[in-house]
Amino acid sequence: MFPERSSVWPTRLLGDPYWIWSDLKRWDRTWRDPRNAAWSFWNDVRQADYLYRLVRQFRPSVVVETGVHFGKSSVVILAALQRNGRGRLVSIDLPTAASPDETGHLVPPELRGRWSLRLGDTRTHLPAALEGGVQFFFHDSEHTYEHQTFEYEVAWPALEPGGVFVSDDTNRSTAWAEFLERHRGAWRPLPDGPTSVRAVRKVG
Repeated sequence: MFPERSSVWPTRLLGDPYWIWSDLKRWDRTWRDPRNAAWSFWNDVRQADYLYRLVRQFRPSVVVETGVHFGKSSVVILAALQRNGRGRLVSIDLPTAASPDETGHLVPPELRGRWSLRLGDTRTHLPAALEGGVQFFFHDSEHTYEHQTFEYEVAWPALEPGGVFVSDDTNRSTAWAEFLERHRGAWRPLPDGPTSVRAVRKVG
Protein backbone atom coordinates (compact mmCIF):
# COMPACT_ATOMS: atom_id res chain seq x y z
CA MET A 1 0.00 0.00 0.00
CA PHE A 2 1.16 3.49 -0.80
CA PRO A 3 1.17 6.08 1.99
CA GLU A 4 -0.92 9.22 2.01
CA ARG A 5 -1.30 11.67 -0.82
CA SER A 6 0.33 15.08 -0.52
CA SER A 7 -1.01 18.61 -0.74
CA VAL A 8 2.49 19.97 -1.38
CA TRP A 9 3.11 19.06 -4.99
CA PRO A 10 -0.27 19.94 -6.54
CA THR A 11 -0.21 23.36 -4.94
CA ARG A 12 3.22 24.07 -6.34
CA LEU A 13 2.79 22.49 -9.76
CA LEU A 14 -0.80 22.64 -10.84
CA GLY A 15 -1.23 26.25 -9.81
CA ASP A 16 2.03 27.49 -11.30
CA PRO A 17 1.28 29.85 -14.21
CA TYR A 18 4.69 29.13 -15.73
CA TRP A 19 3.82 25.45 -16.15
CA ILE A 20 0.42 26.30 -17.63
CA TRP A 21 1.97 28.78 -20.04
CA SER A 22 4.69 26.33 -21.06
CA ASP A 23 2.02 23.80 -22.02
CA LEU A 24 -0.02 26.39 -23.87
CA LYS A 25 3.00 27.40 -25.96
CA ARG A 26 3.49 23.89 -27.26
CA TRP A 27 -0.14 23.23 -28.13
CA ASP A 28 -0.64 22.24 -31.74
CA ARG A 29 -3.71 20.99 -33.56
CA THR A 30 -3.85 17.90 -31.33
CA TRP A 31 -3.34 19.73 -28.04
CA ARG A 32 -6.07 22.25 -28.86
CA ASP A 33 -8.60 19.46 -28.45
CA PRO A 34 -9.84 19.92 -24.87
CA ARG A 35 -10.05 16.16 -24.42
CA ASN A 36 -6.36 15.71 -25.17
CA ALA A 37 -5.40 18.64 -22.95
CA ALA A 38 -7.46 17.26 -20.08
CA TRP A 39 -5.94 13.80 -20.50
CA SER A 40 -2.40 15.20 -20.44
CA PHE A 41 -3.11 17.27 -17.34
CA TRP A 42 -4.68 14.34 -15.50
CA ASN A 43 -1.79 12.05 -16.49
CA ASP A 44 0.71 14.54 -15.05
CA VAL A 45 -1.25 14.57 -11.79
CA ARG A 46 -1.29 10.77 -11.59
CA GLN A 47 2.42 10.48 -12.37
CA ALA A 48 3.28 13.06 -9.73
CA ASP A 49 1.19 11.20 -7.16
CA TYR A 50 2.80 7.88 -8.12
CA LEU A 51 6.36 9.16 -7.74
CA TYR A 52 5.59 10.95 -4.50
CA ARG A 53 4.14 7.87 -2.89
CA LEU A 54 6.95 5.58 -4.04
CA VAL A 55 9.53 7.89 -2.45
CA ARG A 56 7.45 8.17 0.72
CA GLN A 57 7.07 4.41 0.96
CA PHE A 58 10.67 3.34 0.34
CA ARG A 59 12.42 6.33 1.96
CA PRO A 60 15.58 6.41 -0.19
CA SER A 61 18.71 8.24 0.94
CA VAL A 62 19.84 8.99 -2.61
CA VAL A 63 17.60 9.46 -5.65
CA VAL A 64 18.95 9.95 -9.17
CA GLU A 65 16.69 11.15 -11.97
CA THR A 66 17.50 11.79 -15.63
CA GLY A 67 15.47 14.39 -17.48
CA VAL A 68 14.28 17.49 -15.65
CA HIS A 69 12.88 20.12 -18.03
CA PHE A 70 10.78 22.43 -15.83
CA GLY A 71 11.18 20.19 -12.79
CA LYS A 72 7.75 18.63 -12.28
CA SER A 73 9.12 15.28 -11.14
CA SER A 74 11.95 16.96 -9.24
CA VAL A 75 9.42 18.89 -7.13
CA VAL A 76 7.39 15.83 -6.13
CA ILE A 77 10.49 13.76 -5.35
CA LEU A 78 11.96 16.58 -3.26
CA ALA A 79 8.65 17.15 -1.48
CA ALA A 80 8.55 13.47 -0.55
CA LEU A 81 12.16 13.51 0.66
CA GLN A 82 11.40 16.57 2.76
CA ARG A 83 8.36 14.85 4.25
CA ASN A 84 10.53 11.79 4.97
CA GLY A 85 13.03 14.02 6.75
CA ARG A 86 15.91 12.43 4.88
CA GLY A 87 17.45 11.96 1.43
CA ARG A 88 18.80 13.97 -1.47
CA LEU A 89 18.09 14.14 -5.18
CA VAL A 90 20.63 14.29 -8.00
CA SER A 91 19.08 15.37 -11.31
CA ILE A 92 20.72 15.33 -14.73
CA ASP A 93 19.36 17.26 -17.67
CA LEU A 94 20.55 18.38 -21.10
CA PRO A 95 18.86 21.78 -21.57
CA THR A 96 17.48 22.76 -24.93
CA ALA A 97 19.36 25.47 -26.78
CA ALA A 98 16.17 27.53 -26.98
CA SER A 99 15.50 27.54 -23.24
CA PRO A 100 18.61 26.70 -21.20
CA ASP A 101 17.45 28.72 -18.17
CA GLU A 102 14.13 26.90 -17.81
CA THR A 103 15.62 23.70 -16.37
CA GLY A 104 14.20 23.06 -12.91
CA HIS A 105 12.28 26.35 -12.86
CA LEU A 106 9.47 24.87 -10.79
CA VAL A 107 11.66 23.75 -7.88
CA PRO A 108 11.08 26.26 -5.06
CA PRO A 109 13.91 27.61 -2.89
CA GLU A 110 12.71 25.73 0.18
CA LEU A 111 13.33 22.36 -1.55
CA ARG A 112 16.66 23.13 -3.20
CA GLY A 113 18.77 22.27 -0.18
CA ARG A 114 18.32 18.57 -0.94
CA TRP A 115 18.89 19.00 -4.68
CA SER A 116 21.92 18.75 -6.93
CA LEU A 117 21.34 19.64 -10.61
CA ARG A 118 23.92 18.59 -13.17
CA LEU A 119 23.56 20.02 -16.66
CA GLY A 120 24.78 17.96 -19.57
CA ASP A 121 24.48 14.57 -21.27
CA THR A 122 23.73 11.61 -19.01
CA ARG A 123 26.41 9.64 -20.85
CA THR A 124 28.88 12.00 -19.22
CA HIS A 125 27.23 12.69 -15.87
CA LEU A 126 25.29 9.55 -14.94
CA PRO A 127 28.21 7.29 -13.94
CA ALA A 128 29.54 9.91 -11.52
CA ALA A 129 26.07 10.58 -10.08
CA LEU A 130 25.71 6.88 -9.28
CA GLU A 131 29.01 6.54 -7.46
CA GLY A 132 28.53 5.27 -3.94
CA GLY A 133 25.21 3.62 -4.78
CA VAL A 134 21.60 4.80 -4.94
CA GLN A 135 18.29 3.57 -3.59
CA PHE A 136 15.99 5.09 -6.20
CA PHE A 137 16.50 5.68 -9.94
CA PHE A 138 14.06 7.43 -12.30
CA HIS A 139 14.59 7.55 -16.07
CA ASP A 140 12.75 10.33 -17.89
CA SER A 141 15.29 11.65 -20.39
CA GLU A 142 15.69 10.74 -24.08
CA HIS A 143 13.41 7.80 -24.85
CA THR A 144 15.23 6.14 -27.73
CA TYR A 145 16.09 2.45 -27.51
CA GLU A 146 19.82 3.15 -27.39
CA HIS A 147 19.61 5.82 -24.71
CA GLN A 148 17.17 3.93 -22.51
CA THR A 149 19.32 0.80 -22.71
CA PHE A 150 22.41 2.80 -21.80
CA GLU A 151 20.80 4.39 -18.74
CA TYR A 152 19.17 1.18 -17.53
CA GLU A 153 22.38 -0.84 -17.74
CA VAL A 154 24.54 1.86 -16.14
CA ALA A 155 22.10 2.55 -13.30
CA TRP A 156 21.10 -1.02 -12.42
CA PRO A 157 24.46 -2.16 -10.96
CA ALA A 158 24.57 0.98 -8.78
CA LEU A 159 21.09 0.35 -7.37
CA GLU A 160 21.35 -1.15 -3.92
CA PRO A 161 19.38 -4.28 -2.96
CA GLY A 162 15.81 -3.29 -2.19
CA GLY A 163 16.18 -0.16 -4.32
CA VAL A 164 13.47 1.13 -6.65
CA PHE A 165 13.99 1.43 -10.41
CA VAL A 166 11.44 3.53 -12.33
CA SER A 167 11.11 4.45 -16.00
CA ASP A 168 8.72 6.70 -17.85
CA ASP A 169 7.75 6.09 -21.49
CA THR A 170 8.47 2.38 -21.41
CA ASN A 171 6.25 2.07 -24.48
CA ARG A 172 8.59 4.12 -26.68
CA SER A 173 10.84 1.15 -27.45
CA THR A 174 11.52 -2.45 -26.45
CA ALA A 175 14.36 -1.36 -24.15
CA TRP A 176 12.39 -1.79 -20.90
CA ALA A 177 11.07 -5.26 -21.76
CA GLU A 178 14.51 -6.42 -22.87
CA PHE A 179 16.12 -4.96 -19.75
CA LEU A 180 13.73 -6.88 -17.50
CA GLU A 181 14.38 -10.07 -19.44
CA ARG A 182 18.16 -9.71 -19.13
CA HIS A 183 17.84 -9.29 -15.37
CA ARG A 184 15.13 -11.85 -14.79
CA GLY A 185 15.13 -13.05 -11.20
CA ALA A 186 16.90 -9.93 -9.93
CA TRP A 187 13.78 -7.79 -9.53
CA ARG A 188 10.21 -7.85 -8.28
CA PRO A 189 7.40 -5.83 -9.88
CA LEU A 190 5.84 -2.83 -8.19
CA PRO A 191 2.37 -1.47 -9.01
CA ASP A 192 2.23 0.07 -12.49
CA GLY A 193 2.21 3.83 -12.75
CA PRO A 194 -0.02 5.82 -15.11
CA THR A 195 0.15 5.03 -18.83
CA SER A 196 3.71 3.83 -19.52
CA VAL A 197 5.40 4.45 -16.14
CA ARG A 198 6.75 1.19 -14.74
CA ALA A 199 8.74 0.31 -11.62
CA VAL A 200 10.54 -2.68 -10.15
CA ARG A 201 12.37 -3.33 -6.90
CA LYS A 202 15.81 -4.93 -6.86
CA VAL A 203 15.95 -8.26 -5.08
CA GLY A 204 18.42 -8.67 -2.28
